[in-house]
Amino acid sequence: KQWYQRRVRGDKTGILPKQRRLVEVCEMISTAFFLHDSIVSTDGSDERGNLQKGNKLSLLFGDYFLATACSQLASFEHPKVVDSISKAIASNVEGRFWLDTIDPTSPPSLPDITRYATLRHGKSYIAP
Repeated sequence: KQWYQRRVRGDKTGILPKQRRLVEVCEMISTAFFLHDSIVSTDGSDERGNLQKGNKLSLLFGDYFLATACSQLASFEHPKVVDSISKAIASNVEGRFWLDTIDPTSPPSLPDITRYATLRHGKSYIAP
């Protein structure tokens, strides 16, 4: 009965505060990666420096979101959750760096595409 009352009293949707915080942390991590991926190459065509300023802001805010998410993640004090999210972050970063090693002049092979998709998008946040 106490569990039911806590869920109803806390939120009409039945979402517990810790669950909401975990979703917020995951969204902050996703936003950080999105901001980091939005950095564009200037190739010397940026006369006013607007692209360079935008790149700096994307990098700065992406780092801020990632740092904030990691500090909030540490406040959960639940090792399995921290481990699972940390593995997802590491996999995403590994996929991004691995993508930079592919030769852009030749089309990627199917195993390359599969590995990239698995690293960046395919691994689950919750390990079995």
